[in-house]
Amino acid sequence: MNIASQTSRYINDQTAQEVKSKERDLFIDFTKGIAILLVVLGHTLQYQVQPANFDELFSFRFIYSFHMPFFVFLSGAAASHWIKKFDISASLPELIKITSYRIYQSGIRLLLPFFGWAIIRFWTDSPQESFFHYIAKVIQHVDYGLWFLPCIFWCATYTSLFMFFIACTKNLLEASPLRKISKYLSILPIQIAILLFAWIKLRSFLPPKFGFEMVNFFHGGLFFFFLLGVVFFKKITQVRSVAIRAMPYVVFLALVPFWNRTMPNNLIASAPSLLSHGWLANKYALIVAISGTLAITDFSRLIKERNIQLISTFMCTIGGASLGIYATHFYFITFKPPMILAVATSYLLYLMISNTPIARTVLLGK
Repeated sequence: MNIASQTSRYINDQTAQEVKSKERDLFIDFTKGIAILLVVLGHTLQYQVQPANFDELFSFRFIYSFHMPFFVFLSGAAASHWIKKFDISASLPELIKITSYRIYQSGIRLLLPFFGWAIIRFWTDSPQESFFHYIAKVIQHVDYGLWFLPCIFWCATYTSLFMFFIACTKNLLEASPLRKISKYLSILPIQIAILLFAWIKLRSFLPPKFGFEMVNFFHGGLFFFFLLGVVFFKKITQVRSVAIRAMPYVVFLALVPFWNRTMPNNLIASAPSLLSHGWLANKYALIVAISGTLAITDFSRLIKERNIQLISTFMCTIGGASLGIYATHFYFITFKPPMILAVATSYLLYLMISNTPIARTVLLGK
């Protein structure tokens, strides 16, 4: 049996196993619930509360300074389950099957909904261009569609290919006089450090199209937040020191008042001179996004630990439906009461899609 047929069989077997044994991380769903509420709130401020000059709203700038890095961080946290199980000691045929399976799954779960919703948007918006011209435009410039989805696809694909490279390197080292150092390649922090280094060195060679610009450079590079979620999400939820937990809040609240998405380095003109020059100015937006992401993650933990059943159920429910709400809330964003009806209507539409097999696969990747 050739590698292609083995890969196909492996994909089918793994898919069946995931359907039978998949267990959701409820805290990730809970935190996603908070994340999607922030997204809807941000768009409500943008399109309904103050559409003419929404960038002047502090609440809008507060949310936009970190909300998409936060979502990518959570995607990394969800991906950590399969990344930690990536068997880098497997044989080359097995590694090919594992890597192919992960990229295939990412395509189904992320790219298929991206194109599905792009087609729906073409029908609903009726743009003055041909269908094929529109799709070609969306492929090249993903921000015309649900750009977050191809961004996460590239994050998962980068990780799968890098892990494949690490595994092949480890196997080569084990067959060489350097076999003693091969054991270090099995340590997750070292693996992630290699991924980060390779990404930083290679990202400038990729074209600024097809979503690469988002994953490589937006907010300092969203792939960085993906890796941050892989390594640190679980650790953050286990920190007990009040002083350590307070640090992201202090940094974020001190820096975010000077953030503006339209300004160079995202810094307003009246920002303190300490922030406006040198290294700190270049890294200001990244520091704000990291501290905001960590602070909201801890804030989610604080709410979850209250064990209020109604809140937990609500957050986990909309968190599990975050893709559907993200994709559809734009159609209801101007409805009143603000935000409430957009979330409720989007969730009802999500339920309808979830109960329609073909639509569920094409629009939700399930």
